[in-house]
This record gives sequence, C-alpha cells and structure tokens, in this order.
Amino acid sequence: MAPEPRVTATEGPRSATALPGGSEIGGVEPEVTPSRSTAATPVPESPAPSPATIRRSSGGRLSLFQSRDRKSWTWPSFRDDEDTAVLADSNGALSKFTPATWRVASYRGALLQDATRILSESPLPSSVKRIVAYVGVNNRDTYDSLLVNHMARFKEVISLQTREVIVGLMPAFEDESMDETRGRLRYNRFLTDLFGESRCLVGLPDESACAPRTHGDRRHLNDDSCQQLVSLLCTRYESLNSTAHPQ
Repeated sequence: MAPEPRVTATEGPRSATALPGGSEIGGVEPEVTPSRSTAATPVPESPAPSPATIRRSSGGRLSLFQSRDRKSWTWPSFRDDEDTAVLADSNGALSKFTPATWRVASYRGALLQDATRILSESPLPSSVKRIVAYVGVNNRDTYDSLLVNHMARFKEVISLQTREVIVGLMPAFEDESMDETRGRLRYNRFLTDLFGESRCLVGLPDESACAPRTHGDRRHLNDDSCQQLVSLLCTRYESLNSTAHPQ
C-alpha cells in the first residue's frame, strides 16, 4: 500500500467551496493554497469551469469536475510532461497509484455518454500519447434501453482516436445486489462484444471482488483495487508497445 500522500488542491475561477469531500480521494482532507498572488507554485488553469487540481507528492495528477457542471465538461489542462490522460468517473483515487506522467480527469457522476462527448468534442494536446477510459458504474444502476446505441457511438469515437486507447471493464464489488450484478454483466458484455478483438479492454479478475471504499459504497474502488487496476493498465500498455515496436 502506498503511503498517504500530501494533497494540495488549487481552484481556478470557482471558489474553494467547489472542492470535493475527502471520501473519494482516500479520505485525505485537501489543503487549499493561498491566493494566486501569494502561491509559490501556481497550477495552470483548466478550461472554465475550472476543476479542482490535486497535486500529490507521488503518483499522477488529479483534476476533479463537479456533476453540476456536466454540460461544460472538457479535458483539463495538461503539463508538458504528462503523456497519458485518464477519463474517469468519481474514482479519482486511481491517481494515487498512477505514474507521475499521467493526468486523471475525474468527472463526478459521469456516464458513458459523457465520456463519448468529451472524447469527441474536447481536444487533447499533442504531448498526450495515450488515453484510458474508466467509466460505467453510473450506467450500471439504471436500465437504459439505449445503452447499446451509446456503446456503438462510444466505439465509433474510440476508433477515430489517433492515440492508444485502453477501456476499463466494470469490476465486481463485494455484496453486490442482483440488480447491480445484472447491470455490470450487461455493460461488460456489450463492451466485450464491441471491443473484444481489439485488445484494448482491461479489467480486474472476476474473482477479485472490490471491497467498498466506505460501508455500502459499491461505486468507488478502494485503494487496493485502484493499485491493482493501475498495475494492469501499465502492463497492458507495455504489452501494446512491445507488440507495436518489437525488438
């Protein structure tokens, strides 16, 4: 388990009241920096409305977007040394274990449809070479007869990307309800049917049911599962790179 990191949160034009609670970033209470006139190391602002930017002493960087700003969600700003963009729902705790060159953009309440729109409408800088998409848990709990259409549109947008793309399957959680299990299996089946031959899918082993981050929470990965998933993602990228560039 990685040691608890020191966390610093910086807001753009929005006030500091937009900062999220600590439960979704491992229970760490963020420390708000002084105003931009006195801050020693300002962080580049993201497109309005600006997300909270979490800078950790280890791991990648995390940008948090609130659900109330859904209609204006975009990619955050990226530093020149960041080469991997992670589009995630509220599982921003993944950033505690990602490499320092990864930027995790966490959109609270994100649906697959939101990921599709961000990927299709919001540009990425040329320094970003890889994309990870990890959403779906918010699609799991509502039966949507149009899910297969959302999936088809998502695949279309993925196929147009000029960067390497990895798509995360939805993991099983301990003590899932029957409805949650059915929703998860349906979502993963559609993804597998669409992407199964592309080698872009990554998921935790079926026998590795995730323990809840807090009691009764079956949406957010705990730290052990975050670390395991990030390890699988890194291994998959190494495999893709070795295939694309054999020695």
